[in-house]
This record gives sequence, C-alpha cells and structure tokens, in this order.
Amino acid sequence: MPKEQLPQETPRKTPLVLVKKTFSPNTLAIWLFLALIAALDACSAKALGMDVLASNMFLTKSIVCLLLAAIVCKYLLRLDLPAQAAHMAAVICAFLPLAYITSYLAVAAHYPLIDGPLAAADRALGLDWLADYQWVIAHPRVYAILAKVYAGIGLQFVVLLLLFFWRRQYDRGWELIRLSMLCCMVCILVSTFWPAAGAFHYYGVRKNSSYVRTFMALYQGHIKIIGNRLLEGIIQFPSFHAMMAVVLVYATRGFKLISIGYILLNIVTIISMPYIGGHHYADILAGLPLALGTILAERYISTRCLNQTIK
Repeated sequence: MPKEQLPQETPRKTPLVLVKKTFSPNTLAIWLFLALIAALDACSAKALGMDVLASNMFLTKSIVCLLLAAIVCKYLLRLDLPAQAAHMAAVICAFLPLAYITSYLAVAAHYPLIDGPLAAADRALGLDWLADYQWVIAHPRVYAILAKVYAGIGLQFVVLLLLFFWRRQYDRGWELIRLSMLCCMVCILVSTFWPAAGAFHYYGVRKNSSYVRTFMALYQGHIKIIGNRLLEGIIQFPSFHAMMAVVLVYATRGFKLISIGYILLNIVTIISMPYIGGHHYADILAGLPLALGTILAERYISTRCLNQTIK
C-alpha cells in the first residue's frame, strides 16, 4: 500500500524574511546606511558635548509623506515612476541634514589643521594660489562665469536624475544617489582627521565669508548647538565638488553628447573651485582619486551585495 504523504509544513515567515521580500536590497542598504550615520552622529554629538536640534533640520512630515506616497504608488496603484520619484526624494531629504550634521561634528572634533602642508604642496607643484585668485578677482566676467558654474553642480545632479526618469533607468538614478552619498561621507571622514580651513582663511582673503566664520566657530568650540542657524558646506579637504565632478561625468556614460557636455562643464567646475570655493589646489587633487576609488567600491558593492547589473 502506498505510504500516506504527510502534509508539509509551511515555513514560518519571520519579520526578517518579510522585510527582505518586501523591500529591495537597494532600499534596505540605503536606509540602513542612513540609520548608521544617524547613530554615529548621535554618539559623536554626545562625546563632543554638542546638541543637535533635529526637529529644526529634518523635514520629518515630508519624508513620511513621500515614503507613504512611494508605497501607495508601488503596491496599490502599480505606478513605478511616481513611486521611484517619491522614494528618491525621501532619501535625499533624509540624507542632506545628516550630511550637514556629520560635517559640523567632523570640524568640531578639532584635529590639527593641515592648511600649511596643503599650501606647501601647491607651491611644490609650481602653483601660486594667491596670484591666481587675484587675477580672477581682477576679471569680473571670468569670476561671474566661474561662480555660476560652481553653484550649478546641484543642478547637474537634478538634470541627470530627470534624464534617468525620462528613460525609465531607475537603477542609474539610484546609482547616482548612492555614489553621491558615499562620496560625501568619504569626504567628511577624511576631513575629520585632516581638516583644513581653506585657502580663503589661510591667505587672509574673504575672512568674512560665511563658511569661514562657521568653520572657525565650530573648530574653536564656539558653536555647541547644530540646527539653530542656516547650515552650509564647510568641508575643504578633500574637495567634495571635485569628487562630484568625477561622479557626474561617470554617471553620463552611454550618453555621448550629454557626456561631452558634462565633461566640459565639470572641467570649468574644477577650475572654479580654488577661487569660488576657497580650496587649495591640493584639495582638488585629493578629491579626484578619492572619487575614482569610491566609484570602484560602489560598483563592487552593487554587483556583489545589491544584485545590480552595471553597464
């Protein structure tokens, strides 16, 4: 007689299994990365005796609404484009305040400034920052063009995201976001242990520049509360703009005309960095290889851990 087959038990779905089935590896990795940054910021702020007014900085309601919109569009309405757009917007809204907080805490850590060695490296390369800066200032039209290009790096990022949405290449959009976040954190990590006040402060020009005042106030311990004033970029070494210039050009691969345009535009962006951003030339030279290393690391992580196919 045939043996009776016992009914097979349905494997129990643990919360971890449900999470893995519901969310993609990319989603889990990004939000875990953000949670890790937040935890490190909280520990660092406590160790440095600083307070963070998170309620003044995080658009909590907006982030929650965007995430709800992403879930509704993806799982109920089956609309991929608005779901992806809402999710990316939520990630950017969550990351930006964390990046500012981390950079402020990095400066407040008060490691020895390296402006002297950076200026010496510039001179060893035959570069005269002060003379070059004075030349640019003496030519207002050149200065105006460089200032506009330097300020437009965020717009370059947005334009690329819109291009990827238009072509339904969401994986490329997420790659750009991951690279930008990684470059920012690598930049801040390096600057924590090797901080620089920048060429404006070192050479005594534009000492009243907003970022110089904020940097020195943090470095000298005069700022103990983060979030009660306008936040701004204060990291000089290595240059985050230089890293992003490389990332933006890399992100345009496969788009011949756009890629050429971005290469030319970011060459001008790199030229503008010493005179508009107050960077030593060495800041930029450090940022370029760091960006290449970050790109290679992100490609490895994406293919091995996030099941991404990179072309």
